[in-house]
Amino acid sequence: MFSKITDTQPCTQKHGKCLESLSCKKVSCKNASIGPYLLQKNGFTITNHDLGGTQHRKVIFDVWSGDVWLRRGN
Repeated sequence: MFSKITDTQPCTQKHGKCLESLSCKKVSCKNASIGPYLLQKNGFTITNHDLGGTQHRKVIFDVWSGDVWLRRGN
């Protein structure tokens, strides 16, 4: 999200490596890795995802129907 603050080391998609590392300071990497893991672990089926990049997102979740909408920023 903050394109001016970058790290030369790429994120790993394996949640365990980044989360277990106390030296990993990449909150975005940790969020992108642990989010899908926790959802699947708790019985959710992921049909689509939108991770990475420099744009913000607004997520709208309808608790009654279970519908989810995503709006990307500029």
